[in-house]
Amino acid sequence: MAHNIRTSEQTALIKLVATLIKDFDNKNTHAQQASPLDVFLDLMESNGMKQADLAGKIGSSGVVSEIVNSLIQKGTQNFLELEAAL
Repeated sequence: MAHNIRTSEQTALIKLVATLIKDFDNKNTHAQQASPLDVFLDLMESNGMKQADLAGKIGSSGVVSEIVNSLIQKGTQNFLELEAAL
């Protein structure tokens, strides 16, 4: 099984996403429960970003797909655990 080695830019993106999710959760505790994917997409929209913009910042559309797929499959906890490990 191959291990993915993340670049410093990818690590920074993961930390950013985790921070944005935490901030969103802290500011919107009264809001209706949303899926992690909905939160991620809402954060991107409110910042005027598309998935292609993220790919441009980290150099790989595959990593963006990995993030979105992870949110679909595992939810936000995956990012919080990953951030804690970094």
